[in-house]
Amino acid sequence: MRIDSHVHYTSCRCFPELEEYRRRADLDKVFLLSTTRPDDGLSFNGAVHDAIVRDGEHYVGLGAFEYASSLSLEDQVLKMRDMGFVGIKMLEGKPTFHKELGRSICDPCYRKALDRAAKEGMFMLVHIADPPVFWDREYGQYVDGYDSFESYIGQMEDFLSMYSGLKCIFAHLAFLARGVEDLGRIMESHGNLLLDTTPGRWFYRPITEQREAYSAFFRRFHDRILTGTDAAFADSSTSGLLAAKPIEESLDIVHTVDRFLFSEEPFHDTFPYRVPVESLTLRGLGLSDLEKEIGGDNAERLICKGCDRR
Repeated sequence: MRIDSHVHYTSCRCFPELEEYRRRADLDKVFLLSTTRPDDGLSFNGAVHDAIVRDGEHYVGLGAFEYASSLSLEDQVLKMRDMGFVGIKMLEGKPTFHKELGRSICDPCYRKALDRAAKEGMFMLVHIADPPVFWDREYGQYVDGYDSFESYIGQMEDFLSMYSGLKCIFAHLAFLARGVEDLGRIMESHGNLLLDTTPGRWFYRPITEQREAYSAFFRRFHDRILTGTDAAFADSSTSGLLAAKPIEESLDIVHTVDRFLFSEEPFHDTFPYRVPVESLTLRGLGLSDLEKEIGGDNAERLICKGCDRR
């Protein structure tokens, strides 16, 4: 079983390209994510719903909250359930979105909605923070007017404690939290926490620098880690964070994440740090015995089984 657990989808017109991607990547299932549209407060729920209606065998839908809707957040959860969505994507923990909304993922406004999601057997896929280097003054993304990286990891822990009965995937390996020991502690403390490896390219360097420790981490929590790409299928009207990515780029991410996790093949860093990529050669973790589990079986067992809403 091969599953891409993290693909953005914003337009029904992109279904042929999505199908091509799934076939070429040899994927059994793809998790399609809606997101809240920052320009009008609505979402791409309609596009995701269209895809799972067309092919509910291969596509799993996650909805998103619509802050411009007249429905309460709790009623939106029920609507998403009725549309066949098995989970909800929250981009609200990304610093830019958090700043724009003016509230954190722990805000009381989400209490009834997320309690309802837990009751309905739905799960959350949450984006929290961003790569820690984004806070470096030299890098310059979140220098002034943003909460610290550490405060976002604190929000993540508070969220997991508040909703202990809610299954939560924190995307991007939670940007490795405050380091491998701290991430291990958080995983140990919160049995409802799952991680995905999306999109891959940013974490090669910190994992390589502590290769043995992270190899032990992946083996310890092998049954709670999913893979994904952050692929995006969008029409020309969508720009910025959710702009379409060429299929070849998404396929390259699939192959590179697989290579890094499951082989020991050396390759160069691909994330735009200050140090030139040619200055660091990476070596995969060699977790070949876990490829089937992390590459798809975990997502099938933890998310897909018991969540068929077709």
